Amino acid sequence: MTKAVSMSVPALRTRAKKSPGTNSKTTIQILGPTKHWLNQIIEERGVSTYDAAIMYLVEERQKHLPSGFGSRPDLEEYICTGED
Repeated sequence: MTKAVSMSVPALRTRAKKSPGTNSKTTIQILGPTKHWLNQIIEERGVSTYDAAIMYLVEERQKHLPSGFGSRPDLEEYICTGED
């Protein structure tokens, strides 16, 4: 059985709730293997906090999200006539 680990990290701020100067923290529980992976990211990336390691993962995921290109095949094809 894998043991859960509690750790305190700064809360992730959403765009809607951004307030300058606020550094709120929250406690989360993660499993031992997850903590191991976060420690490995901390070491490899040269960061000093779990928050920085998590933000690295979030940023990397955002880089690889699927594009919305071609998601509206029902739209008429656009042809540039030079008058635009």
